[in-house]
Amino acid sequence: MKKKLHFNTNLKSLLTFLFISLSFTIGWSQTNLVLNGTGDEFTNTTSDNADAWDMTPSSTVVDNSGATIDSPYFALWNNSALDTWLRDTYNSGDDVDEQPGSTSDGTYNGATKTRGLKLYGDGSPVVSESTRRLYQKIVVEAGATYTFSIDSRSEAENIPTEIFILNEEIISEVGLENGVADSRVDYYLNITNDFNSSKGAEGDNTFTTNTFDFTASTNTVVIYVRAKLANSGETEVFYDNISLIKKATASVNDFFSSKISIYPNPAKEFLQIKTTEKITGIEMYNLIGKKVLETSNLIDNKVTISSLPKGVYLLKLRNETEVAVKKIVIQ
Repeated sequence: MKKKLHFNTNLKSLLTFLFISLSFTIGWSQTNLVLNGTGDEFTNTTSDNADAWDMTPSSTVVDNSGATIDSPYFALWNNSALDTWLRDTYNSGDDVDEQPGSTSDGTYNGATKTRGLKLYGDGSPVVSESTRRLYQKIVVEAGATYTFSIDSRSEAENIPTEIFILNEEIISEVGLENGVADSRVDYYLNITNDFNSSKGAEGDNTFTTNTFDFTASTNTVVIYVRAKLANSGETEVFYDNISLIKKATASVNDFFSSKISIYPNPAKEFLQIKTTEKITGIEMYNLIGKKVLETSNLIDNKVTISSLPKGVYLLKLRNETEVAVKKIVIQ
């Protein structure tokens, strides 16, 4: 049974701010934007280490000290509509398992086997195809190129894994069979090369790594993974070391960004942009990637923000050839 508790607003804002601080930095070429891509966090209660990949994450997790804390994932996404679609499609509206499983059969780190994630079916309920998915929503930069990587191991032959890089949160899987022909899909990969029945050992990695580049079409990426034929305990597929990294293109943009200052920050009524550059347009996004403000008609490089709710935002500024991003706090 999933835990659905009241989420403390102040802590939610703090956790979200920390997530953005860690993952959205100018020139973040070496920053893995994925949350808990190794499955090695929140392992005190083993089901919690898979919550970063649950489309409806619990509102709390148990940290490694044993304390129950507000979930850093619940603040960022909760796709109950897709969960309902899976229930309606596969079990006539009754419950199905849509979340990935936690597993101790991850990759090896030296002599230590790490934790990971798995897609499988446990026969409760009995369904024709596995309904478990890996799901994680991430704020990105539209037009930027990213590298995605995942380690996987299918313990049975002919159990493919489908990787979808989505540009929005979906409410059904109808159309996904068309791959990138579906407008919601920025990239599609069908993994068929990861069969290995061995769990591996020290010095014997039995996982296969697949990596690809894609260009984000919007400011939202949803990593969506399914292995529909992994519908029993004998057809499990294991995953580890999932990463999403922006490709290094930032040297020029960093120089552009260094010539821009924003004040006041935190702000209440307006933002003043101080720069010798000609700013041709600005966009502002909230923490779930929704555009909340856009203009190309700046007067005295001043932006009115009084209508926006309190919170943390990303301000994108453009000149004729470059883009800079600044983190803004509205009080």
